[in-house]
Amino acid sequence: MVVTPTRPLLAAAALQRIGRPQEDPVLLLEAALRAVQALMEERGPRMWRRCWIDQPYQREERELIRTELLPPLIRSLKELAEIDLLLIRRQPLQRSLRVEWRRAEQLQGLLDGLGCGGVERGG
Repeated sequence: MVVTPTRPLLAAAALQRIGRPQEDPVLLLEAALRAVQALMEERGPRMWRRCWIDQPYQREERELIRTELLPPLIRSLKELAEIDLLLIRRQPLQRSLRVEWRRAEQLQGLLDGLGCGGVERGG
């Protein structure tokens, strides 16, 4: 069975306004993980041919991939999913702050336009 980490709101990530899904390195890692896991399941005991070396991966090399490479990759993707969830939870607050900032700027513009001077900005 192929085991991949769950990504919160993956559909929302695919609809993101910043870039395209094929530009997302995390989605690339997830796709690579799924591909390697699928190869391991479908190939069984057969060797994996590599295009740049003469010696194909045999059972020993595949077992190293399974035990040494895949677990840290899965852990990394789970940690990235946690970071994604944190960012997703922050989005409503950030959107709300941006909306309120725009409203304040619009109000300031109206007050300036009316010659009222508005509220002094400063820090």
